[in-house]
Amino acid sequence: MANNNYNYPYYPEANPGGGGNTQVDLAEIFRKIRSKWYYFAISTPLFLAFAFYSIKSSPRVFKVEATMMIGTENKSQNLGTNQYLPNGIQLVGQKDNMLNELAILSSRKLISRTLESLDFEVAYFEKTTFKYVERYQDPIYPFEVEVDWTHPQFAVGYIEIGPISETQATLRVKEKEYFIYNKEDDTYQEIKGGDAYEVEETITFGQPFENELMSFTVNTREGAMFQEGKGYGFKIIPNALYTAGYQQLVEINRIPDANYITLNLEGSTPNKEIRYIDSLCATYIRMR
Repeated sequence: MANNNYNYPYYPEANPGGGGNTQVDLAEIFRKIRSKWYYFAISTPLFLAFAFYSIKSSPRVFKVEATMMIGTENKSQNLGTNQYLPNGIQLVGQKDNMLNELAILSSRKLISRTLESLDFEVAYFEKTTFKYVERYQDPIYPFEVEVDWTHPQFAVGYIEIGPISETQATLRVKEKEYFIYNKEDDTYQEIKGGDAYEVEETITFGQPFENELMSFTVNTREGAMFQEGKGYGFKIIPNALYTAGYQQLVEINRIPDANYITLNLEGSTPNKEIRYIDSLCATYIRMR
């Protein structure tokens, strides 16, 4: 019985036990290409345009790396029983102290402590012709958002801010997938599918805006201006939603035969990734 479960494309002349002999007539192939020259004349500009768009619309990815020395003393026990380790993993003995430290560095508790010291919960974006670019700690970004965390918040979805005048702007939202976050009890609900959540309202800079899922104030920055031809907006991303992401994104490796580890993080906003890695290391050192 023939076996059709191949792990590679099946070519009889290339596979063991295959038969047959194939000859390629290059002259015939070239003649066919010449006879259809107009297809190439039409398709080449389209392929070039697609390649240009792909390059321009793809975010640049930066890699941040830090090296840290881990002490040989088993200070992990100073943290108490497994309060920083995930899923109830118990700390191990002196001999395997490095394993303890690696587990602590990737624990939800340490990541949460790190995020508490940062300002990641409002992410600002600028829309260019081809893509959205995050602007972290950009001094010329035209506004900043003050979130009312006592109110449930529309999270992760994009909130567009379009200026009307020096004092007012249009707020627009159209999202099918988002979260509803309640900071008072640190819970969130994922909304997926169904009708899109749509909002279009006129807001006044410096005045609170509130509806059933939002409560915040958009303040203009002194000396910063909205630039013509660019779009602006923001996302509210609570630390609780960042935590699992950073657990997956930060790669921690031990340098062989040494008490050093490397921490690697890739992202499209290098100053934000650098700030996170620096803060993670600083939080870990403070807790030792």
